[in-house]
Amino acid sequence: MSLPRLATGAAAALFATGLSVDPRVRAPAPIPPRPLVVRESPAGATRTIGATDSVRRVDGPVAREVEVEVTADPRGGSRVVVRRRGHLVSLRHEEARAAGEDWAAMHLATRAGQREGVRDRLVWETTRPATLETTRGIVELTAGAGGLRAELHRADPIRAAGAWKSALATCAAQHDGLGGFTVLCRFAKGARHVGVANVTGARSLDDVWVTAGPSPLVRLDLPIQSGGAQGRVIGFSHGNSSVVIRAEASFPEGEAATLVIDEAQRGQPAAP
Repeated sequence: MSLPRLATGAAAALFATGLSVDPRVRAPAPIPPRPLVVRESPAGATRTIGATDSVRRVDGPVAREVEVEVTADPRGGSRVVVRRRGHLVSLRHEEARAAGEDWAAMHLATRAGQREGVRDRLVWETTRPATLETTRGIVELTAGAGGLRAELHRADPIRAAGAWKSALATCAAQHDGLGGFTVLCRFAKGARHVGVANVTGARSLDDVWVTAGPSPLVRLDLPIQSGGAQGRVIGFSHGNSSVVIRAEASFPEGEAATLVIDEAQRGQPAAP
């Protein structure tokens, strides 16, 4: 099934939850915002998922409120936790990704190091909800006599992939440093029932996150898939409107990767 059909099907599923009313009563159609269309360079599209070494470590201090902790996991291997209070925190390791409010955790099985002297490395990011400003860094994990040791480092500045805004949502897109994209969104006051879905993955909640509370923040990861596509959908209600925001990324072989963000609204009919 094509990506537009999947996104359309997800939107239809959301809108189908609306009330059944007299079809003769119509609500005025809202003016849709202009879609955001971003094209990545062909060189960026050739990277592979999991090539975390393509996110480069740079010199300089890491913010003091960013913390990392490594503990032995009862299941074997280690559990790595990165914390930054008041932020959405994410961790990436090869094909695995995790995110959460104030902290994110990831289990690492025992494995050979990616580079000499370094057992493993993660990419961490923290996002400030009010501004969507995101900071990126590296967690370097080194095995020693006392166990696994973690060090936090800064990484190259994040390269923006455009901004998108409507009356009901504000989104910031960025290149994820590995050939794919990340989209971060916050919503107008009064947005309710915010939900997210992965419409191209095997599981609908893979690589999508939404924080709780009255001012939710959404993170959508769209990792590179050579020759394929990734699709994510956000659905919410605002007043008498149901809203769907779709983010679609395509990665044609040998061509520029493309990201599209767009919105559709449906107002609940009201009697004249």
